[in-house]
Amino acid sequence: MGGKNPSTGKKKEIHIAVKGTKLKKIEEFKEFQGNLKTLRESEKTKLKNSILENGFNAPLFTWLGHNFILDGHQRLIAVKELLEEGHTLKNKALPYIEIEAETREQAAGMVLTYNSQYGHMKESGLLEFVEEFNLNIGELKEITNLELDLSRIDFDMKKEEFMAESGSLKRDFVAPPFSVLDTKQGDWKLRKQKWMEWLPELEETREETLSKESENPRFTGTTSVFDPALAEVMYTWFAPKEGHVLDTYMGECTKALVAASLELEYTGIEIRKEQFEENNKHIKNYSLEHKARCLLGDAKNVTKLCKGMEFDFAFTSPPYYDLEVYSKEEGDISAKQTYIEFLQEYFEAVDGMCSLLKPKSFAAIKVSEIRDKKTGIYRNFVADTIAGFQKAGMQYWNEIILVNAIGSLPLRVRRSFEKSKKVGRTHQNILVFRKP
Repeated sequence: MGGKNPSTGKKKEIHIAVKGTKLKKIEEFKEFQGNLKTLRESEKTKLKNSILENGFNAPLFTWLGHNFILDGHQRLIAVKELLEEGHTLKNKALPYIEIEAETREQAAGMVLTYNSQYGHMKESGLLEFVEEFNLNIGELKEITNLELDLSRIDFDMKKEEFMAESGSLKRDFVAPPFSVLDTKQGDWKLRKQKWMEWLPELEETREETLSKESENPRFTGTTSVFDPALAEVMYTWFAPKEGHVLDTYMGECTKALVAASLELEYTGIEIRKEQFEENNKHIKNYSLEHKARCLLGDAKNVTKLCKGMEFDFAFTSPPYYDLEVYSKEEGDISAKQTYIEFLQEYFEAVDGMCSLLKPKSFAAIKVSEIRDKKTGIYRNFVADTIAGFQKAGMQYWNEIILVNAIGSLPLRVRRSFEKSKKVGRTHQNILVFRKP
């Protein structure tokens, strides 16, 4: 019975074997589960044959006061297909029982429970269903018939559980791959602290040239060290295992040491001689010369400096034009006279960096908006950066908001806001691009 195709045999009238229940025409029943569950063709054939031989012997369950099906979707589909194949059904009506559910979410939970018993729930369909009904279904782990690896899915949308040590997103990706990264969270601070305990030697030779009125969160004192937790997250998300990372604006060597410790190869370019020497000293002190290297030179000459190399991921953070002048070295774009000149050399460096990436690899760049010091107007640096990468042939793939520590901003923002309505900026942008 199970293997015979019901569409090729003698046409029959479908017998309703359920008694004492109400009947409703087929077209009045409404779908509720979407793409949640499927039957294999062999199983569907078996179900259709059973209906023809034994009758329709189990009622559909619907939500009381509504026509939405809580249980019986596959049987309804089987009957519809039998009718299309030429079989008949008296009045085209099926038996149903109404089930109480106070809310749409409770009804959806019933659908999930019923559907775990038969058929095959697809992971994509389950996730769509959970999102559509905003369900909290951690209790699904207690349903034994799910043919899914639930350890890979975080059902509870509470932030603290996403960030918990046992959360699968955190376990697999260091931080959940969302469009916002909040460095103020305790979990992030703890991870950064652990890295800094391993990197106690790191100091930066940049001189702080910002006035105390700066609203930019990039600087928090006289020196700044790149956030090692951010480097770890970017490498984990976008760099393949044992891949080669390129950094055209290296700065101090946090990114190099984190990459090397994660078994990645790292090549960074630094224009300042004193920082170049400092970086190589640290790389040697940590015995990571076999994984990390710092090259002395101008980022716009990246193709010459890295001749013969090919990279799996690029991650960098460029100067923000005249917001901080790093050095007086020839070629340092932070010292350019005009913003147009700055962009020209910046785009040249971007184009060279992208040309060295392998196809389908990613580039991530941490930037923020900067203001014209005379007019106070944003220069639109974020949009200019996107345009530069697109001009280099890259696809704009992700935008991530990096939420920074507020620091002394509350003390500084009052005067600037009352004077000119400039809000205090507490975030930066991480732009991610993909090479076709």
